[in-house]
Amino acid sequence: MKFLNRTLKPQNIFAFYDGKKLIIDNKFNLEKLQKKDFKVFYFNDSFQILNLDINGEWLELEIKLEIWKYNNWPIFMDECFSILSNSIQSKLVCRVNLSTGIKYYSYYNFAKLVKNQIKLRSLSIVNQSREDNKKFSLLNIQLKKDLYNDYKLDQKNLDSWSFGIITSGAESEFEKLEELVNSIIEAFRGAKRTFEVIVCSDRYIDLKDLIKDTENVKLLLYSPINSIPEIQISHKKNKITKFSKYKNLMICHNRYIMPKDWINQIENTGYQFTAQTITQPILNYKGHSKHKNIPSIAAMPSLDHYGKAILLDPYEYHPNTYINGGCIIAKKWILSKLKWNELLFWNECEDVELSRRLQDYGVILRTNSSSYLIARTPREEYFNGFRKLLGIEKLISFLFSYWPSSPVSSNSYYLLLSKIKKLLKTFLI
Repeated sequence: MKFLNRTLKPQNIFAFYDGKKLIIDNKFNLEKLQKKDFKVFYFNDSFQILNLDINGEWLELEIKLEIWKYNNWPIFMDECFSILSNSIQSKLVCRVNLSTGIKYYSYYNFAKLVKNQIKLRSLSIVNQSREDNKKFSLLNIQLKKDLYNDYKLDQKNLDSWSFGIITSGAESEFEKLEELVNSIIEAFRGAKRTFEVIVCSDRYIDLKDLIKDTENVKLLLYSPINSIPEIQISHKKNKITKFSKYKNLMICHNRYIMPKDWINQIENTGYQFTAQTITQPILNYKGHSKHKNIPSIAAMPSLDHYGKAILLDPYEYHPNTYINGGCIIAKKWILSKLKWNELLFWNECEDVELSRRLQDYGVILRTNSSSYLIARTPREEYFNGFRKLLGIEKLISFLFSYWPSSPVSSNSYYLLLSKIKKLLKTFLI
């Protein structure tokens, strides 16, 4: 089924800087540059450019790829705007297709994504031009960072962190809580980064009995609403967001351990993200679980479907993507603005609902494959809520543009799926 493979793979592209502009191209063109004095950059499995060290007030970014050929073009373009937002003034040069005949791409969707990226990254369009030919248009967009006078102020404490941890405060959770908080402290020891750890608990905890160094650790007591017996996880996460002080906010459950080199991992890809998650390998999974990772990012098959989620690779795009609620990393401002829906409680898909509103606001939800938290082994039935996309579904998606494309209702999707399965069984008998 090679004809279904319309996904751009990060290992097949690279970027190079010629002293004037950054160019992204297919990797097979890399050999032509070997003898030239260019800076070459590569991408990780989730399309984040690695160790980008181009400094200056101006950057021109040219995309040589015909991005509309690939169904994951939104992730790629999100990274391009992440790169451009590092400079006060910038220019984007890319090929676009004005055709409406491509199932997972239209110029309308492209223009909408550009508009959203400009809003999210505080950019504005200074000028634009277009050069047309028979196959595509070459689009030039000149951008500038808004609020130039506040630019340096905005860069202050760019690498400051707040970590919010959800716990019931029960004694049975002390060991996990202690290990997670101490691992964060160790990761930041000597790093010269400003950080805080917020432990949000239903019960009072004497942190001095658990934590080696409590200087950057704070207890945030949560008083549950007595008339609601469910676990009020959305309210807890909103309380952490409001209480937090710093620009970069991670909210996670207490089932993780942070590796000592975590800061280097996250800073390899920079601080221009809006909302993302990271990989979550399972501790000693070979001895305890057949699964290697906790799913960090997944997708619902349709807007009104809340059954099993589709597992995604880090470079895959789906219009119904959501960040699994175990760990989210985002700018404080976006979580303060959109907030978790406090009508939803534990195990009621509060992560899916927030993800959909983030996407409605223009955020491309992504995972960062260069960074990870070590996860304790969850209960085995936890994985029953996820599945891989079936080959027959890929065929339907390709033929009818149900995936990846605009969301559809689950009734029409599953009705079509069942009919095609019956038809195939008839032919196979």
